[in-house]
Amino acid sequence: MTGNTTSNEPVLTRWARFAARYPGRIFLVALAITIVMGVGMSMLAMEMNFYSIMPQSSSQVRDLKQIIEEFPFASAITVVVDGRNLPPTESKAAVKATIDEMYDTFTADEYSSAIDGVYGRMETDFFARHGFMITKPKDLERMRDLYANPDLVPFFTALNDDLEREYSGDGEALEADENQVVSWVGGIEKILDELDGSLGAAAGAGSSAAIEGSIEAALDAYLIGDPYYLSRNEDMGILMIQPTYTINDLGPLVHETTRIENRVNEIAAANGLTAGLTGLLVVGRDEMVTSEQGFGLSMLIAIVLILALMIAAFRIRSAPFIIGIPLVLGVLWTMGLTGFALRRLNIMTAMYMVALVGLGVDYAIHLMTGFVQERDRGRSFEDAIAESFARNARGIITGGLTSAAAFFALLLAESAMLRELAVVAGLGIISELVAMLLLVPAILSWRNRRIERKGKPDPMLNRKAFIRPEFADGIGRAITARPGTWAAVLLLVGLAIGTQAFHVRIQDNLMEMEAKGLSSVELQDVMTDEFGAAPDVLTIISSNRDELPPLVDQLDDLDTVKMVDAITNWWPTDAQTGERLPYIEEIRSALESWSPGDDPDPELLIEELYRLEANLIEMGDMAVLGGTDRVAFALNRATGLNIDGEKVAESVFDRLFDHLGSPELNDAALSSYQRAFSTLLRDRVYRMATADPITENDLPPQIRDAFTSRDGTTTLVTISPRQNPWNGEYRTIFTSQVETVTDRGTGMILAADQLISIAESDGTRGLIAALIAVFVILLIDFRNITITLLSFIPLTLAFATLIGLMAIFGIEFDFVNIIAIPLLVGIGIDVSVHINHRYLHEGAGEMHTAIARTGSAVTLTTITTMIGFMSFIPSIMRAMRSTGIVLTLAMALAFIYSILFHPAVLVLTSERWGWNLKDRIKKENTNDDAE
Repeated sequence: MTGNTTSNEPVLTRWARFAARYPGRIFLVALAITIVMGVGMSMLAMEMNFYSIMPQSSSQVRDLKQIIEEFPFASAITVVVDGRNLPPTESKAAVKATIDEMYDTFTADEYSSAIDGVYGRMETDFFARHGFMITKPKDLERMRDLYANPDLVPFFTALNDDLEREYSGDGEALEADENQVVSWVGGIEKILDELDGSLGAAAGAGSSAAIEGSIEAALDAYLIGDPYYLSRNEDMGILMIQPTYTINDLGPLVHETTRIENRVNEIAAANGLTAGLTGLLVVGRDEMVTSEQGFGLSMLIAIVLILALMIAAFRIRSAPFIIGIPLVLGVLWTMGLTGFALRRLNIMTAMYMVALVGLGVDYAIHLMTGFVQERDRGRSFEDAIAESFARNARGIITGGLTSAAAFFALLLAESAMLRELAVVAGLGIISELVAMLLLVPAILSWRNRRIERKGKPDPMLNRKAFIRPEFADGIGRAITARPGTWAAVLLLVGLAIGTQAFHVRIQDNLMEMEAKGLSSVELQDVMTDEFGAAPDVLTIISSNRDELPPLVDQLDDLDTVKMVDAITNWWPTDAQTGERLPYIEEIRSALESWSPGDDPDPELLIEELYRLEANLIEMGDMAVLGGTDRVAFALNRATGLNIDGEKVAESVFDRLFDHLGSPELNDAALSSYQRAFSTLLRDRVYRMATADPITENDLPPQIRDAFTSRDGTTTLVTISPRQNPWNGEYRTIFTSQVETVTDRGTGMILAADQLISIAESDGTRGLIAALIAVFVILLIDFRNITITLLSFIPLTLAFATLIGLMAIFGIEFDFVNIIAIPLLVGIGIDVSVHINHRYLHEGAGEMHTAIARTGSAVTLTTITTMIGFMSFIPSIMRAMRSTGIVLTLAMALAFIYSILFHPAVLVLTSERWGWNLKDRIKKENTNDDAE
């Protein structure tokens, strides 16, 4: 044959000859396309975190985005300072000192561009002035009785009465008041310590001012609590940093957060402690960093392995060059088109950008395999390219269109995440297809001319190894000999494994999809265990402050809710103020009429202290039984008991009993202590009982930032769960209970649930759309409904086997890998499509020839596609790793059923049963088919 183009050659064959004759023109076209796509690439932003792919149509997600943009504290960075490695006697002081140093560091001008506010301690002055106005009426009634007489014995008598009335045998009340009880117990311990110190001091030791100062500190601890945010063991602390940026500001999100983190670690290490960062913003930063690292590693692995495979398969050192250039250009063109269409790559679309390396190279492999085989058979250069296009190009285009159609079918999805994936992956398939059809013949031609100019023999024609079809030919003959056996065995295997598909589970914990070992994720469990507060909460936006008090009360009554906080907890409404004022007036009136009583009776004081100790021990037992560990620890520490109720340490009660029962008791010291204590307690309580209404200007900055929007028009309610809400069963109960009160809750946990739910529904919708789209394309291509329907049987078996194996081996679906199902419709059917085309080309009775001629190419394309997906497996992102496993397994199964089961079905239906797969199926023996 000659290299002349004949008028009756197909369009694709004529194109191959044109590209081979005029490679320079093709290169100019490719260059022009690349320049244009470069403009699109310059518009592309990388948004590599799960937050960026949340479903925009969801009301929860819209509210979450509004909160992040409008409420400064929603983006706060939580710094956890950990002193657990220090001796218990040193850890608390070291943690506080470290928090103070961090506060001074991050409030300096050096960090003013990145940080708006730093909060390491409560502003106690607000509580000292307005403490009773932010107290509920039922608790104010208790305060009225408790502080009616601040002398020592009456105070402790009233205190015991209150404890026995409120907590005796009532573990639920103890749990409900956990924070208040922990703070109060610590304060009582300090009051008793100061009393013990006064009784044990030498006569006349210490000035009255010093004694009063110590008592003031003890009363502050009792009435207000420790201003630091400490863990239950007081060996960890929290510092809140309010940044100037949000999770949407991608530049500072990584750079500034990392800068803050590095400085936090330096300060902690210098003080002999460790520290870590967590919060929505930090987790988002970690997702970006780990996903970009994962994608970079995956891309490198995919390219290296695929190009190495090309060298091994074709035994041509220039194979990576011939295939690699259009492959890389196809990826660049995809990024350019994505820049024009979407302006961003998210964590999902970037992942499938890596997969394009494995998918795009398939088209080149079919063309190269056909070309090399024709050259091995002695054809001229141009005829070999033309014949390769004649035999393979139509199947390549059909396969590419089916893959693209499966991706584009996701445009029907509800979520923007999947619609963006449809655009990127669909355009990517077409870009790779165009790049390969455009450039492979042109690069081969350029290579051939270069070799001819050098006057050297073509290394391709002098290879020591050839792409031989003997093994594939043997498989084809075995299938042709016993098609019923092959079809029956594979069908039974697929059905048997597929019966387990109903047991597959769905992973709904977003944190389990993150990179393993991330400090920002692990600290969420630490905060739940050590601070009794989960960092991920539900939130509600409200523009009506008056609606909040009843809403807060209803939410607070839910079993799964630990605490509900709202602006009205700090800034009461007019109605709340009116309810509280009568009690406050009574407290003030009683204190105004109070005058110091007689010197305390030591025996009566001992009696009340014995009673107090017994009450604390009982409360500690209830806390242990109720699982309120933080309260149990505080109570047992005060009484010197361990978790089992055994006496393990001397308590302040033990020391006081010794002093008060001693014949050498210093009565003057006791009286002196009472005078100072009762007067200071009266003054402190009186100041806290101010009748002045609280105004917005009275609020500490931290409270304003936490609960009011930047423009002051809306407020926030936060609902804290009792456990880490990412635990699936608990999260379901927690969110369901909240929904019985309000449907306005939002937060990352609800947004993630929405994401998973939409991924499931969109996966189903996308699967149906992909099946329809691929069916239509195949029907148009083959013009025969029988062979079109038969092509879907191996795909169905592959899906059933995949899900069954996932159930057997405990591989879970998540919102990332579940979308693989519709995508695999287009990718997984390719092998069947190529076998169909070759079988129809070769004719009936030539299945072994069809498999022999197609087997090498489809094996290589399957391997390269699997390499693209397998490159996700080494990723530190568990969602990527899971997706890599699922897609790799799916491709392997699709290949097995397509290369073994599908040919058997074609032989059975066409040659044994006489079904019409195409009117012109016939055996064709031509000279150019002979080896």
